[in-house]
Amino acid sequence: MIIITLPIDVDTDGFKYKILFRTMSTEEEHPLAPGSRVVAGRSVCSEIRQFNLVVSILGDRIAVYVAALDEKWDPYWSLHAWSWHQGGQADQDIGVLGEGHELLDVRFLTKEKLLTLSSDGHIELYNVEDLSKAPRLQARFILPVHRKLGAFRYPSVFHSAASCARLTAPDDHWMWTTNPADRVISVMWGFPLSAFVISARIFFLDIPPAWFDATSEDRLSVPWSSWGPQNSRYFDEEMLGRNGAPSFGVGGSRVIRAVPTAGPNDSSFRLHMTDFNPSAVARGIGKVVREPTTLSGHRPDMEVTTYLPFVEVVHDHVFDVSLWNIILDEERMLLLTQPRTESEWKMKADLFDM
Repeated sequence: MIIITLPIDVDTDGFKYKILFRTMSTEEEHPLAPGSRVVAGRSVCSEIRQFNLVVSILGDRIAVYVAALDEKWDPYWSLHAWSWHQGGQADQDIGVLGEGHELLDVRFLTKEKLLTLSSDGHIELYNVEDLSKAPRLQARFILPVHRKLGAFRYPSVFHSAASCARLTAPDDHWMWTTNPADRVISVMWGFPLSAFVISARIFFLDIPPAWFDATSEDRLSVPWSSWGPQNSRYFDEEMLGRNGAPSFGVGGSRVIRAVPTAGPNDSSFRLHMTDFNPSAVARGIGKVVREPTTLSGHRPDMEVTTYLPFVEVVHDHVFDVSLWNIILDEERMLLLTQPRTESEWKMKADLFDM
């Protein structure tokens, strides 16, 4: 459990916030993270109207983003990454400072790679392998669609080659895990709702120099036309269904969608499993889709074409319940629903093997 107190000090030079680590069972200090950590954010104005906070954890790594909005509602922010097992106060405050746009979400891809989603529609890739240095921006992938509300959707279980080498199994049994580059991440926008499913392979590539926009200020921006269409699939509000975000789950190389089977006033649906793993597409067990799809963007005159190949299988069973969420990893899927009961409110959890 993480407790963040902010700000503990505000002056003309900046602001500070305190991070404490507690065990969830006892709410006492975590034995792996003794003491609290005080982190200095960037300089802000004397009048702060609002704070925004995002935290991401993967293993012993933690990333913290804090933004302060001034009297003009302009964001001033800082992004930090370190090992929370270290606890205590760092020798120095190391982080990335920014302004002019906010980060809507922060998520580890691997322990060495950090993704951020900006309010101006960019996926930013940071190298956080060396925690003695500030996160280093490697590339800024431009999306053709963006809105004020956005977030990543994928479980933080990505492995790097180094971490896979450390995996062990008892009795010499095999342990299977998807190649990190064959997995997918999702970016969801609202409102209206839309989603990009993106092959993680793009974030592991040595990006060709010709892909970068030479006219961008830091020459780290990668235009959508260079990377996007061939590495993603775009889903609009109609394809995501009337339940919106809860009807969409991402794990490993798979995406599960709850697709309505009847009219707008009926809650029944079927599950469509879409697998973007190149091996699954090559085997062709299911409906293989390689053709491009073109859908409208956030403007009537905007069209988004994507063609990342996938294979899709439709579940035979029709669910007649109110859907709350779909959660999945590489092996299992958890379906959270509310059964039809007149007397009391109940939540049902069904676990499926993938």
